[in-house]
Amino acid sequence: MGWVGNGVIGRGLVVLVCSASAVGCSKDDDKPASEVCKDYVASYCAKAVSCVRETDRSDFSELCDFTFEVYLPCDQATRVWRNPQTCQEQISAIRCADVEPGSFPPSPEACQGLLGNQ
Repeated sequence: MGWVGNGVIGRGLVVLVCSASAVGCSKDDDKPASEVCKDYVASYCAKAVSCVRETDRSDFSELCDFTFEVYLPCDQATRVWRNPQTCQEQISAIRCADVEPGSFPPSPEACQGLLGNQ
């Protein structure tokens, strides 16, 4: 695996990518892994940004996008290991009231191990 990082999002991404080797086959044959990755990043960052104060949203959006560019470069994603629709549904179900103010929501269980680069 090529994606390792630190920080709040970095640790979640390590779980997202590193657990991919435990599952044997792709769940989404319709989209390339890079597109599934971009969908995940867009949905996750949109949810994360929606959960912070309005005055912090621009900075938070930039930070989220940058962090994913560093720790989960979508152009390097080659496999989809889990069902992306379930991941998207769980992102949508994140309740902002459950997110620590000023922090990123945890990556939903269905998103952990979603993508791989092998």
